[in-house]
Amino acid sequence: MKLGRNDTCPCGSGKKYKKCCMGKIDPNQSKNDKDAIIWWTQDMVEELPTEEIFRKLMKFGVLVNKEMFINEISESWSANDILKKWEKRYKLDIYSPIIDFIYLAIIVLSTRLVPDHLLIEHLDHMVETGYNAWEMEDNEQKAAMIWHDAWQEWKNWLKNHNIYSVKKLDGMRDKLNFFFSEWITDFETVSHNVGTDLPSFHEIRFNFISDILNFFTDLNLSMKENLTRVQAEELFHQGRIEEANQILEDYARKHENCPWLFIGWGDLYNPKMGSLHPDKQKAKELYKEAIKRAVEENDREVATARFYRLEND
Repeated sequence: MKLGRNDTCPCGSGKKYKKCCMGKIDPNQSKNDKDAIIWWTQDMVEELPTEEIFRKLMKFGVLVNKEMFINEISESWSANDILKKWEKRYKLDIYSPIIDFIYLAIIVLSTRLVPDHLLIEHLDHMVETGYNAWEMEDNEQKAAMIWHDAWQEWKNWLKNHNIYSVKKLDGMRDKLNFFFSEWITDFETVSHNVGTDLPSFHEIRFNFISDILNFFTDLNLSMKENLTRVQAEELFHQGRIEEANQILEDYARKHENCPWLFIGWGDLYNPKMGSLHPDKQKAKELYKEAIKRAVEENDREVATARFYRLEND
């Protein structure tokens, strides 16, 4: 929303912009301003009252008030997109530290003023917080819970914006600090690890994987096969053996070259691999099918080794 000469001045004086602040913004004033030379963080911006954030935006040449901001944020789903519009509209110096403040101000103000309108940067922050818990704090349980909550928000956001493509999300590197496809795998891995000690996470893992398989239309075959095996594995943990077998049978019927599906399937019955429902003969039959379907020599070797380990037991 562009500020017109006859609009009410965003400084709050009640006067028209042309009779108040128009022409008063000195493009050089920020050069000696301590606010313009410090490196802003989101925590620093969040500590500021809303009115102070708007005052600083005005000082940096971004002439918006609450009403204008709410209208603009409601028509966008990315703080980065709004920043790009403001760079052109207000002729901002993209190399100045004030760009960091302006970008963070958009995120903070949107949370305060339009809390039901999530920007993609908010979702990105939730995922990054989970990565920090996992990689920096070495706390997989905390990461899994953060990511569980994050996925609920992501799911609603994706539906609202009609986005059902992992490839499209992976291409949003100007807005996201991670690859969405990699996050799917990392969330699955972390929830599996946590589920070893806390069985409740098996359900979290199962629901997440089921959502991903049902939600996205462009999963590559490797990911789709792996997630299908994980889904079946979680059903085994719940004692839902027939359902697990049906899921794997349905996939195998549609995809000829899937040796690892049968290797993983056999592992679920393999007594040497801690199976909850051991069946040596069933495992051997599944490994034989993996050998039959294998195209790559390495896949065939893995399936063969598992088969003969059971055969010679």
